[in-house]
Amino acid sequence: MVSFSLSLETIFLASAISNLIIIIALTYIKSFSVKIHGLSYWILAHTCLLLKYGVLFFSDENWVLFIGFFFQSSLMIFLIIGMHQFLELHLNKHIWSGILAVMIIWDILLIFVFHNIQLHLFSFGFLIGGLMIYNAWLIFHNSKGDKKQNMIYIGVFFFINGLHYLDYPFLRPIEWFAPIGYLMDFGFNLAFGIGLIMLIIQKINSNVLQSKEKIHTLQGMLPICASCKKIRDSKGYWNQIEDYLRKNADIEFTHGLCEDCYQKYIAEIPESSIIE
Repeated sequence: MVSFSLSLETIFLASAISNLIIIIALTYIKSFSVKIHGLSYWILAHTCLLLKYGVLFFSDENWVLFIGFFFQSSLMIFLIIGMHQFLELHLNKHIWSGILAVMIIWDILLIFVFHNIQLHLFSFGFLIGGLMIYNAWLIFHNSKGDKKQNMIYIGVFFFINGLHYLDYPFLRPIEWFAPIGYLMDFGFNLAFGIGLIMLIIQKINSNVLQSKEKIHTLQGMLPICASCKKIRDSKGYWNQIEDYLRKNADIEFTHGLCEDCYQKYIAEIPESSIIE
């Protein structure tokens, strides 16, 4: 009978490959010049995750612990910034950049100055877990409309993985649990990576439907005032033609005078007011 043992190297390799596939998928979507806010930050986030699993192939030396913390912290900040942009929420990037800088400096002090690996484990688990739970709250709080189901799906995996990181300081030193813990991490990361792709596809479909509705609105006969040239919309309100097209066709206007109107207004200006 052949026994199966789950090694850390196998999990790291599987995690790296799955994240590489997700990065390729997100980059492929972005290559079509699709305007999805936050997509670039999500690509950066999964790149950090790929690099994290790459360095974990090495031993548990101090510099490896630090690099792993650096990539995981950057991953969480990029995910949060990307989610803020995707949901079109107000975000101060300087604050989150400052939080990342403080986290990195703190970990440098713990590992290379104080050589306190135990405190590093607690800091790593609580900080990353807290950021994941915050991201889950952000998703739950703003899940609405046609994206609600997928948002809740992603939020659940963020929340569970956040709880998993909170127990990291206690379970990480247990040698036999390490493969199980990293396998759980791999599963959660893969789940919300797929969830992000689903969310983006849903957003693209929503944008396509909105575009079709706008095209449909502009087709056919438009009721227009014979005098002031205002257009009546489907709700019965009269709109300036510029406002109507700006709202239904994403058109912006610049104003000028055609040659006929220019000659007309010039003719109305007294000759004494014209500067040679």
